[in-house]
Amino acid sequence: SLEPAKDVPRRWWNAIVPIGVTSIIVVLGLILTGLDGAKSSGHPINAASIFGNGDSYSSILWGSFVGSIVIWLMCRLQYVSEGKFVNQWAYWMKFKSHPSARPILTLQESLSAWIGGVKALTTPVLVLIMAWAIGAAVRDSGADVFFSSALSSDSLDYRAIPVLTFIISGIISFATGTSWGTMSIMFPIVVSASWYASNGDENIMILTMSAILAGAVFGDHATAISDTTILSAMSAKCDLTHHVVTQLPYALVVAVLSIVVGYLPAGFAYPGWVGLVIGCVLVVVIVLVFGVRVDHPEFKQDVLSICSEFVRVRLLRKEPQEQQEVPDYLLTKEYKDVWTRNFWT
Repeated sequence: SLEPAKDVPRRWWNAIVPIGVTSIIVVLGLILTGLDGAKSSGHPINAASIFGNGDSYSSILWGSFVGSIVIWLMCRLQYVSEGKFVNQWAYWMKFKSHPSARPILTLQESLSAWIGGVKALTTPVLVLIMAWAIGAAVRDSGADVFFSSALSSDSLDYRAIPVLTFIISGIISFATGTSWGTMSIMFPIVVSASWYASNGDENIMILTMSAILAGAVFGDHATAISDTTILSAMSAKCDLTHHVVTQLPYALVVAVLSIVVGYLPAGFAYPGWVGLVIGCVLVVVIVLVFGVRVDHPEFKQDVLSICSEFVRVRLLRKEPQEQQEVPDYLLTKEYKDVWTRNFWT
């Protein structure tokens, strides 16, 4: 188990110090390797060239190694007895040892914890690799370029370019799992097309650039094959499917608002900042009207949580291998009755 022993006091420095050391080593590694890379390639010595030429793989590897050594030493040199820390050094100065003190982690326990951490990361890493493979397959098939090229059609009303850009950027990012890749595809194709199609209308071009950024981030946030989605679910020890299904309704609400009161009317009717203000107000109204306290005494849930929970249970029912993960209370009549309650009171 990766959980600490019950008789070991929790201390913040046992987490902050190793993380801080790891971060410092990673940054130093990037700087040192970046300096060598910048000098060998003839680039000017500045922050951009140093970090741009840095070897991130080696830096992270050394940072993780040094961080592991630091946390092992900290756990080995801190002694506990009956749930309290013991100053073992005072006993050692007298060539004695505390009768019941033990280190936080012995060498064997440290190795077991380290190997357990590697095991815990194996499945998410495999999922991440397969997600990258799916995204690469979609990009190699040319589907992303096909969608983005459709926006440069001469028969398209230029005022519809922002909203279509948002939708297509979201689709590409959702399918490929990368927001940066979507931006790199869409910007050179769509921005120039929006400028020429609108005869130099700066408002349309700015809206189009905004739509690329927003759509790419939306798709990357909502998809199950994004590295950020996978790693965030892994770090929270949350099932990936549950994480995606529960966050998707909230992302979709914001996306729909962006289309309905943002990019669509901003291209045809009013300036973009008006849609931004209206959208912010509507988000607050939705939270106030449909939101429910997390600690509601009658176990009420908000509409989006109920929708995502309903979808999650349905998805799990379709997957026999995941049936055992469904808690019994989700399948009872009492729980299903929650779906029909008055959510906003």
